[in-house]
Amino acid sequence: MTALKPSTSIKFRNVRGHRPRLERGSAVLRCLTASAGLPIIRIMRRSVPFLFALLASSCVTLTPAGARVSIYNAPLDGPPALRAMPDGCQRLNVVSKDKMTESAIEGQATPFAKQQNASAAAGGNVLLVLKQQIRPRRDPDCPASSSIRDCLGSSGAWYNIVFESYMCTPEAIQTLNTPKSAAH
Repeated sequence: MTALKPSTSIKFRNVRGHRPRLERGSAVLRCLTASAGLPIIRIMRRSVPFLFALLASSCVTLTPAGARVSIYNAPLDGPPALRAMPDGCQRLNVVSKDKMTESAIEGQATPFAKQQNASAAAGGNVLLVLKQQIRPRRDPDCPASSSIRDCLGSSGAWYNIVFESYMCTPEAIQTLNTPKSAAH
């Protein structure tokens, strides 16, 4: 009985037609070609560094100074009294509107790390996050009564967000930490 030979074979050759050297792992990826001579990894080789750069730029680490910045929420479209800061708070800066998904806000441990770090760098200790829903959830498998963390694959609602940085005295922070119903 004779052994069957495959009708097509895949030859691993680099651009110059030489076999790749195995001692350099990255060279194997750069040189991998199919029998048709088309580089199947060339596209991946160019997109992988871009992907890593994109992920690295989107993942912001909370600095120790940023971790000391307290976060407070208020409605962007609500009455000014609901978002007014107490005496003893000085506004340092306002970051213009940004759009964020519900999953980006609720699905991360520190969704505002970049803004907390910027607030701390400007000398702030309070970050006021003003949110306005611009589009509700549209996924029928993820009703508004469910937590967005329970809705895998759904981005949830969309929000306009404005960030305001403040430098507040300890007394003003104590006022912020007091529930509104207890303050009256």
